[in-house]
Amino acid sequence: MVTFHSVLPEPNNLRKNVVKFIGEKSAGIIVMADVAVDILNKDYGISRSKIHVIRHGIPDTPLKASEPLKKN
Repeated sequence: MVTFHSVLPEPNNLRKNVVKFIGEKSAGIIVMADVAVDILNKDYGISRSKIHVIRHGIPDTPLKASEPLKKN
């Protein structure tokens, strides 16, 4: 498995060949955003089935009162 933290669109030939090589040799690719899946597929020719999204950061959840959690 390989993790790409950044995926650049419209790559030059060198970058395109390197990323394609990595994609061919890896069992899977992890990216941080859905747009990276589109770029890797469209600009680098990597199959979507090989790409998995694991978003960075934390989910946006509503703030809840902490008092009920403090009761034991």
